[in-house]
Amino acid sequence: MNRVVIPLFAALVIVTMASFSRFMPKAKRTRLSHLDDNDPKRMNLVLNNAANVDAYYKAKGEEVEIEIVTYGPGLNMLIDGKSPVAS
Repeated sequence: MNRVVIPLFAALVIVTMASFSRFMPKAKRTRLSHLDDNDPKRMNLVLNNAANVDAYYKAKGEEVEIEIVTYGPGLNMLIDGKSPVAS
């Protein structure tokens, strides 16, 4: 059940953040992603999404602050010597 509830909750948070983003100043945007899985494919997905968001806002001449929150097994992405996506 948690495998269904957590992604649904994350999607709800992202949609809510997107709807409030129009009230943020145009000069700087903030985007949040989360990772709670030790799967290198999912880690790369999060990192690629962050790179795409960065490129999108740079092309528009706007700043963006990207935050990636990791917890549980996703913390392995940040541990030196354990991260399968260190490069």
